[in-house]
Amino acid sequence: MKKMRLFALGSLLLLPYVVSLDSDSSNVPNTFVEFALSKGLYADVTRDCNGNVVKVDKRGFWDAGGKITHEISVLKITAGAGVTNGDRDNVDRDDSYYPAIVVQHATPYLNGTVGLDTKYFGLDAGGALLFERTGTKTMPVGNIRIGTENLLYLSCGLGQNTCLFGGNSIVDVGLGFSLGAPRSLLWLGVGEFPYDGTVFSAKLDLPISDRIVIQPRGGLGLGQFGEYSIGIGAKMAF
Repeated sequence: MKKMRLFALGSLLLLPYVVSLDSDSSNVPNTFVEFALSKGLYADVTRDCNGNVVKVDKRGFWDAGGKITHEISVLKITAGAGVTNGDRDNVDRDDSYYPAIVVQHATPYLNGTVGLDTKYFGLDAGGALLFERTGTKTMPVGNIRIGTENLLYLSCGLGQNTCLFGGNSIVDVGLGFSLGAPRSLLWLGVGEFPYDGTVFSAKLDLPISDRIVIQPRGGLGLGQFGEYSIGIGAKMAF
């Protein structure tokens, strides 16, 4: 756990130095800034030993996040930060006679990855720090891509979305394909966590200029509890 924390912090600390390097004298952008907002609902479900639903608490949440990506040849480095704010039971209230009081808890986070980005294969690995009320927690972050974004590719990600929770899910897998125009992509797949059931996810990259891409995101739960997430973001090239 300590090694993962040091790896994430190291990626963030090295980013300003790496961004200052000029590895390409052409006019092709190699630095990208993303930001996004999202809102959603997930179900916190309690089940008995037989799998029967005993209790369902529906938790609303919203996210705001940003990310910087810098590419040097086939090397890709990312650093991100954001905050997720969601409904939680007040753990300070331990009197079982009264129902739990639902309050809003904000959790800031930092994440970073280092990876390989080629035309037909991509692999990113890193970590995230979540500054929760009960203490700082760590989690792995990564993504793998097989295929080309110019045509068709398969990807699987863990905590790689600009908003950590919203817009899609923390863990997702699916297929992406080009819509014909440069940098226009549609990704369709399924996700898990923090949702109780499987979520159908969609990600759209829609360029509106040479340097700006609008990024709508959405997830719809396939179960019975009405879980969902929607988000909107933008990606700018420099």
